[in-house]
Formats: sequence, C-alpha cells, structure tokens
Amino acid sequence: MTLEVLEKTIKDTFDYANDKKVFTYVHFIWHGGEPMLPGINFYENIVAFQEKYSNGIRYLNALQTNGTLITQRWCDFINKNKFFMSISIDGPKDLNDKNRVTHKGTRSYNKIVEGINKLRKNDIDVGCALVMSKTNINHTDGIYDFMLENKLTFNVISLNKSGNSVDNYQDLGLGPDEYYLPWSKLYDKWFYAEPENYIFLDSHDKCNF
Repeated sequence: MTLEVLEKTIKDTFDYANDKKVFTYVHFIWHGGEPMLPGINFYENIVAFQEKYSNGIRYLNALQTNGTLITQRWCDFINKNKFFMSISIDGPKDLNDKNRVTHKGTRSYNKIVEGINKLRKNDIDVGCALVMSKTNINHTDGIYDFMLENKLTFNVISLNKSGNSVDNYQDLGLGPDEYYLPWSKLYDKWFYAEPENYIFLDSHDKCNF
C-alpha cells in the first residue's frame, strides 16, 4: 500500500465517522498476511495520519500477527502508541506447526512463543486468535489446557477461504456442523471450569485482551 492510499484510507474513515456523528471511536485492525512486514516506519505513518485526521474522534489500533517478527524496537513502538496485540497460534507445538510454517517451510511455534515472551517482558497484554480446522478439531482438551497453562486468553475462529488457505481449504476447512462441535466442547470447558482452570475465550470475530 502506498502512503497516498494509506493516508486517503485513514482520512476517509475519519471523515465518514465525523459525518455520521454516531461513532464514539474508530477501531483499526491491521491483519491479513503478516501485518508487521511493512515495518515500523509504515505504522509511524499510520499514527501520524490518525492524529492528523481524527478530528476529536478516539481511535484504537490492533495488530493481528503471528508474532515471529517482534523485536524490542517493536515493543517500544507498541507501548508508546498503545497498540493492542493479538497473536495467531493454533495450540501446542505439534498442532500449530502442522499448518503454521514460514514461506521457507520452517516451523513457527518457537518464534511465536519467543514473540509472546518479548511482549510480556515489556508488560504488553497478549490475546490470541486460534484457527479451528480439520488439523486440530479433535484436540480441544489439549488446546484448552495449553492456553490455560500459558495464560493465553483466546478467541476461536474458523478457517476463512482467503489468501493462502484457498488452495488448502478443501483439506482443512470446516463446515458449520463440524465447526460447532469443537467450539461447543471448548465452550463447555470454559463454562464449567473451576476458578483455577478458567481462561477467557470467545468466538470468531473479535480479538480479546
């Protein structure tokens, strides 16, 4: 995305919000592919454009990332600009690494955990997004226990037929009836959990922090 397009997008968003006069804030969620790839300078421009065009409307930023590119410089930027962070992880290492690999075929779990630990070291709250697919559909107990053990609040989403998943959707995607089963099992574990076994979880369309 060019800076011209970025600036216009942010300006048009705030112009719309100001025109309608019903919005108390604007929530920008940066995701799709890997949103950290453009680098910190890209997000410094985002913040500058938001400050320029917000016209009194409050705004929030969230990054939905796999966390493999997080550095101390990123942590400083995130803290300074109060970005919310959601990390994509699909459960324990054996489950996560079946589908979440780099473009070079490298497994991502260790780098994801390293990124989470860097954020926490800098007192940055971390939420997670977990994609439910045919790979992990039968491992809900292990997933919940893993998230609980690592104190990772999470939301559960289904695999979308977009991006790189298009080619693999037939093998990995879940129909409504299939998606219902693991989600209901996770919900039951959350709903009936004793206080010491409770971890926050939600479903589908928003990040939790």
